[in-house]
This record gives sequence, structure tokens and C-alpha cells, in this order.
Amino acid sequence: MAGVFQIADGFIDTVAKHHPLSATHMGVPGFDHLMADYSPEASEAFHSDVVSALKEMQATVTANDRERMCKDTFIDEMSISIEQYESREHLRDMNVLFSPVQSVRSIFDLMPQDSVEAWENIASRMEKIGDSFAGYRKTLDIGRSEGLVTSERQVKGTAEQCDTWAGRGDASPFFDSLVNALAASDIHDESLSARVEELLVQPPRPMTGWESTCLPLTFQTRLRSMG
Repeated sequence: MAGVFQIADGFIDTVAKHHPLSATHMGVPGFDHLMADYSPEASEAFHSDVVSALKEMQATVTANDRERMCKDTFIDEMSISIEQYESREHLRDMNVLFSPVQSVRSIFDLMPQDSVEAWENIASRMEKIGDSFAGYRKTLDIGRSEGLVTSERQVKGTAEQCDTWAGRGDASPFFDSLVNALAASDIHDESLSARVEELLVQPPRPMTGWESTCLPLTFQTRLRSMG
């Protein structure tokens, strides 16, 4: 049977596998090219692993105070995660401070830009934004069908953030700054530059392309009606 610290350490890999943005925050290598999956299926898969990890930890026998503290803390955190999932709050997870919309946008501020590999990771993540928000939209739609919605104020505020990042109004598009940063860097890779630029100029498609980073206007209209 696995020990307390082995289970706790192993759960870091579980978090990284399910939440690549968290992996970037924690400094776990190997996930910077991936984007978060906010679909209902992904939430259920992570919840299942949380339940399994909790049961495994509960079955351990501690050998000292350090293990006891680790076990107690782990059980508390897993129990909170389970309670949050069972409350179905993830079906209306939208606000102006910390929700999937802000996480997808802000993760690019944490990513290094000092090598070809780093920029390939950035490009790969940008390419996956559409799928990420498609899953998020599916989750919110389930919430709406069950009457679980966030406040109109939070929805409108989030839509305004999307407008700003998309460059509507007086603001410059956020993702244009990445293209400019690559062009100004010491990295000279024509195929990589073309790949990043293509993400900003490709024809609009539902939940894909760079505008999907900030949610398309049609989705924003639906969001504004959720209050």
C-alpha cells in the first residue's frame, strides 16, 4: 500500500494531468503546451480521481506527526473538492476575478518566451483555446438547463473583459501583443512566426480562432441573458 507522502506527491501529477494550467502555475514541466479542459466530462474525470485519492489516503496508517499532518490536510482538501463538485457550482463558474475566462487569458502571462520551445508551447496553447471554451460553454449550458446561473453583474463584467481582450473599443487585442513579442525577440523562426500569426487572422469559426479566447459575440449575447 502506498504511503502518505507517496499518495500526496502522486496527486500533484494527477492535478497536472487534469489541469495543465495549474501545472504551469506549480512549475510542473511537460504540460505547457496543453490547454485546460472545462467540459463536464473533464470535471467528472477529475472528481473521480479525487474520490479515489481520498479513499487511498484514508486507508493509510501514519507513522509520525509529519505524516499525520499531511494526511489530515490532504483529506480536508479532497473533501472540500468533493463538496464543491457535488454542489454543482462548476456549472455556473463565471465571475470577473477567477474563473475559466480569466485563467485562459492570464496563463500566457506566466509562460516563458525565451526559446523556440517556449514559443511552440504558446502557439500550441493558443490553438487549443477554441476547444477549451467549447467545453466551458457545454458546462455552462448544462448549468443553465438546471437553473444554475451566475449573477447578471458577473456575466456582464466578464463579457466586458472579453471585449477588452479582443480589442473591441479603444483597447489593443491582447494576443496581438504575443505576435509583437515574438517579432521583437531574438528568435527567428519563420514557420513558428507564421503559425502564431495565423492564429490571429484565420477566418472566424464557432469557438475557434483568436477571438474565441474572449468568447464570440454570439456567446456573449447569450451570457448577458443569464441573469
